[in-house]
Amino acid sequence: MEAWNVAAIVMLAILVGAAIPVLIQLFLTLRSARQVLDRTGPRVDMAVHEIHQVTGKMNRLADNLDGGAEHLGKLVQESGELARTLGKFRKSVQSASAMGSAVGPAVAAAIHAFAAQRQAAAEAEAEAAAMEANPENSEQAKENDDEG
Repeated sequence: MEAWNVAAIVMLAILVGAAIPVLIQLFLTLRSARQVLDRTGPRVDMAVHEIHQVTGKMNRLADNLDGGAEHLGKLVQESGELARTLGKFRKSVQSASAMGSAVGPAVAAAIHAFAAQRQAAAEAEAEAAAMEANPENSEQAKENDDEG
């Protein structure tokens, strides 16, 4: 087998070895993101439904509004309910975005750590392979170590 074939196989093995942990981490991250979306999805649906109900009430009140203080008070009350619903919706969105911003740096750090680990292992393997391929150089290195 020629040297370039061996080098190509070694490089392919290094790439596969580095890709597996990255793919595993990506899978775990995507699963966590899906779980977050699965938990927040019903909250968003509920908030949209409540907004739709409040909007319908406000439209009915606006249609029936004849200028009386009582009707105006109901309109203000419904507006307050809308504001509370929007506040709940905002909190849900904030918690989801906080989780997303926490996951991003963790994925980047994991990828960086796996890549550094794989690169160090690949360099050690390459050095060991070079020493096995050239026993004279390894004997000279041992002699130099003994002299030093």
